[in-house]
Amino acid sequence: MTSQPTTILSLIGFFTLSFFVCSCVHTTSHSDSTRDSIRVLIVDGFSNHDWQQTTELTRNILTRSGLFSVDVSTTPSTADSPDWATWRPQFDQYDVVVQNCNSLGGRPSWPREVEQGLEAFVQNGGGLHILHSGNNSFQEWDEYNQMIGLGWRGKDFGAAITVN
Repeated sequence: MTSQPTTILSLIGFFTLSFFVCSCVHTTSHSDSTRDSIRVLIVDGFSNHDWQQTTELTRNILTRSGLFSVDVSTTPSTADSPDWATWRPQFDQYDVVVQNCNSLGGRPSWPREVEQGLEAFVQNGGGLHILHSGNNSFQEWDEYNQMIGLGWRGKDFGAAITVN
């Protein structure tokens, strides 16, 4: 039997990714009708949430649709990992990047070269989807803040939405 939190997570994931799927189908159908699937890269590796479960759920939803080919690039999980020297996702090989990690609680930031790669990808028309807690990430990275539009930040950080 499925627990209530898992069911709620599945529903939230379903509705979020349904919107994402519809957006990608529209965009890709106009850009390259000869390709069989939309190429998606999920970037994960650290979060204050269960990023492994979220990545697997996201991958399954996208893959089962038959519209997407999905790869995952997992960051090193600690700031002192020697794997940071070689972790370089090739964003330009994909149509969409799904960002599923956040740097809350002292988790590491990405190397500047990787940040610049994502900036160039988006600037050149690549799609970027920020999954839930990914909007908590990289507060000090100005371009990231611009790419996500509105993040989970402190009350004194930049523009905000006010609900009265």
